[in-house]
Amino acid sequence: MQTLNRAVGLLVAVMAVACGGSAATSGPGGTGKVVKSDAERFVGSGLSVTRPQGWSFAPVDSSVSKDAVVVLVGPRAEGKLAAMVELARRPIATADRRRSPEALLTAISVEMMQAYAACETTATPTSVTLAGRPGATLKLKLTETLPEGGEVERVVQLYATTTDDALIVLRSFLPTDNSSDADLDAILASLAIEAL
Repeated sequence: MQTLNRAVGLLVAVMAVACGGSAATSGPGGTGKVVKSDAERFVGSGLSVTRPQGWSFAPVDSSVSKDAVVVLVGPRAEGKLAAMVELARRPIATADRRRSPEALLTAISVEMMQAYAACETTATPTSVTLAGRPGATLKLKLTETLPEGGEVERVVQLYATTTDDALIVLRSFLPTDNSSDADLDAILASLAIEAL
């Protein structure tokens, strides 16, 4: 029996490795719709977004927020960290349905400040329209420690809106030189949100 359990465990591990890969991404926790890195558009979990030229879809793994549904990564310039955008969906608590997008975004910014030691807000949340819905945006500045050593300063532009059943969050991690701003605008313009 123990040999059978080991054999089944090995088979499952081999299948997981064979089915995995860096060319696709999926929803939260590795479940959900899979999209190829070079796909033109992601559609799933009530969200859809178009990939800008030069960008790719990346795997949703443990290095991104737990509520992330899809991740886009910009081109990497010589010696620079690529821009990244996470699009997330999480259930919205009944009490939070009465709160404004600005108040919800303030709570999300606190999460960011807890996740990154060197993170600070640069303004207060402001009202915007996100995919035709009332929303809010907030800019943060953070210093990210790189795995190979060193640090890089990043601009984080947060966006939030709600549906009847969810809080939708877009987190963008951008270079400070504004070189990815036009691509972020294209991502925001392509975003569509539906209630599930």
